[in-house]
Amino acid sequence: MGCWISGRRSIAPTARPITRTSPSSSATLTTIGQVEQRHSGGRVGELGGLQKYLYWSERRVLQWLEGSDIKIPKPSQQKLTTPNFGNFAPAIEISRPSCDVSKTKLAELFSRSLGKRIVSNLDSPAPIEFAQGVGSVLYGQFVSPDGEPLRALMYSRVEVENQDQVAVCLFGSMENLADFIADSEPVKKGWTASSAGDIELFLKTGEVDDGMYLDSVEDLAREAVKIACRQGETRPDRTDGYYRGFTYGETRDVAEWCAEIYWDVDLSETPCGPEEGHSRVLIGAPLWVRTPSLRSVYLYSEYTKREWQNISQDAQQVVRESFWKRLQGALRIMRK
Repeated sequence: MGCWISGRRSIAPTARPITRTSPSSSATLTTIGQVEQRHSGGRVGELGGLQKYLYWSERRVLQWLEGSDIKIPKPSQQKLTTPNFGNFAPAIEISRPSCDVSKTKLAELFSRSLGKRIVSNLDSPAPIEFAQGVGSVLYGQFVSPDGEPLRALMYSRVEVENQDQVAVCLFGSMENLADFIADSEPVKKGWTASSAGDIELFLKTGEVDDGMYLDSVEDLAREAVKIACRQGETRPDRTDGYYRGFTYGETRDVAEWCAEIYWDVDLSETPCGPEEGHSRVLIGAPLWVRTPSLRSVYLYSEYTKREWQNISQDAQQVVRESFWKRLQGALRIMRK
């Protein structure tokens, strides 16, 4: 269900809500992102280099650390002394904090405190409580049926070892997006979901039973995937984020993300089967998205249609070459 802005009910699937041990907080999710990630690729923490944070939820990270009795390093004091000019101007000593604790340090403390509770293999047994990965991310807005921004939305498509696809649908605060992303005004037109109000209610209350359009967790999972994959469409064949409204842009290949998961939904055994090719859906809130290379960030407003077509063709060629390399490797193994 949905509507257009110009300028099913079904049997409940296998779904496992998360029993939280972390401090209670309202659910907030982030970015319209389309992430394709393979477990044979890079792992979290391997990218190295200076990380640029594209999304950062300091409130959530600090809340977790404080609730887990993790001591947060305090900024050290830096003492500055002015020159002594005798009777004209005596020396003055000034003490001030040298710097705040970095996001990277806080993220490291957070990950260490979780240990094995945070997983990067999304083929892991349910329920997944915290997830992380490296891939491509498409950023946008989660909007109401009339097109008003509600939250940021990130959608991550992950291909696991058995070739099933997992949809990671994350909703967060617009205020946590990097300024250069939030200031990139998206086109405000295209398809919007009538179920957006029910999803917003779920994010606030955790309930899915009293909605107008959602009767089950399966409904929630399917609608979240539809919104992440198709919100802002103006034509059915224009699923590329560049052609969708309410969408900022994307980060390709090297976006490193971490999220808290609220619902882990298995659609593989449901009567309707996978949604948009996804047999498993994770719904949650992002903690951070970062990248070591700003060259991997593409803001759609900065490209003409012709320029974007050239970029897309280059990316498709890379995908084709990667596919043939994997196929040739598999054939060599079979011949042995």
